[in-house]
Amino acid sequence: MPELEWVLALRLGAALAFGFLIGLERERSKDDSDALLPAGARTFSLLSLFGFSCGWLHEYGVTLAIPVGLLAVTALSVSGYWVKSSKGQHGFTTEAAQLLTFGIGALVLLTEIWLPLALTVVAAILLSEKALIVQRVHLMERQDYIAVLRFLLVAFIILPALPNQPYTPFRLNPYTIWVVVVAVSSLGFGAYLLCKHLGDRAGLRLSGLLGGIVSSTAVSVAMGRHARKHPDTGRAGLQAALLGNAMLYPRLLIVAGLIQPAMWGVLLPHMAGLCAIALILSATERVPAIRSAAPESPAENPFELQPALILALLFVVMTILTELAHDWFGAEGVLGLAVLVGLTDITPFVLALARDAANVETLAIVAMLVAMMSNTIVKACYFAYFARSLHRETAMRFGLLAAAHLPFIFWIVATAHS
Repeated sequence: MPELEWVLALRLGAALAFGFLIGLERERSKDDSDALLPAGARTFSLLSLFGFSCGWLHEYGVTLAIPVGLLAVTALSVSGYWVKSSKGQHGFTTEAAQLLTFGIGALVLLTEIWLPLALTVVAAILLSEKALIVQRVHLMERQDYIAVLRFLLVAFIILPALPNQPYTPFRLNPYTIWVVVVAVSSLGFGAYLLCKHLGDRAGLRLSGLLGGIVSSTAVSVAMGRHARKHPDTGRAGLQAALLGNAMLYPRLLIVAGLIQPAMWGVLLPHMAGLCAIALILSATERVPAIRSAAPESPAENPFELQPALILALLFVVMTILTELAHDWFGAEGVLGLAVLVGLTDITPFVLALARDAANVETLAIVAMLVAMMSNTIVKACYFAYFARSLHRETAMRFGLLAAAHLPFIFWIVATAHS
């Protein structure tokens, strides 16, 4: 099928449609308290066509057409705002939409069609969801707002400024290190915001799932403490801890794949299989029909400065230790380090193994699985320590999950030697 060619007539129709869509939303939002709204569907359609006309003149060499047109629309918007203000009505949303609609009309002719289309859709959503946006802003705490600003800082200001080349004999790349921080923290931040939004409405299962995206170890500890305080919900807490552990595998798959895309295809069957086993073990846990509020989220804001810097430092340390273990003790050293790393957060270790294309090999994948198996056993100990009445059930289910890593390890080794 031939690709649609955006000829002049189609672009003209698109400009009219985009302006009409924004104007339709403004017309729909008009009520008795907004009777002086100066623009509706027809006005916004004309503004978009005016921008299209200015863009057309610009194409024919009238370079001042767009600046003069924008100035005229600005004067119209300011005059409309002045009239509203004199009647006690405030707010510059409609006037800002007028300026944007003029720009969209010009962009329809001057750029690829996806850009003005995207601007139109986003603008219509922002205009139509005013009540929801205002509600969410009022519910947002100051620390969460600061966290969003920090995300923009680390992802779009610091990251592009870092050199993308290796340093030291350990080939430490500042850009790669910061990509690790942004990738891991972004996943955790999304889950953190969901936990904050749901609050007490989130049951133990959902808290386990979302918390596992941030830290499955922290979930095991939190659920264990919750089970100790509320013994009647102990089995539900164990189920939630297993759900949190199930989220470990897709989280590591995503961040490892971002650091080294070759890891996607290598890790996918192992991670998918282990995640499925963890979900089955959780689903088959017999939980009494007792509703309990979720414990307070154990995860701290991932975009606080201290956790982000600690993550970067741990990644550097794990990179150096992995290199030294391999150079001094060979494969046995790397596998021994994998067992020890299971006592702590294994994410930096897994990413250290994934950072180079040369590491997409049997030793690296086996070491990752060994670290995950060790970490699963440690999380079982954490949960059983707090929920002592469930130590047998905990040992059985987490033990089965830990043992499930062995077939994958044997399969990798056998495939490598075949």
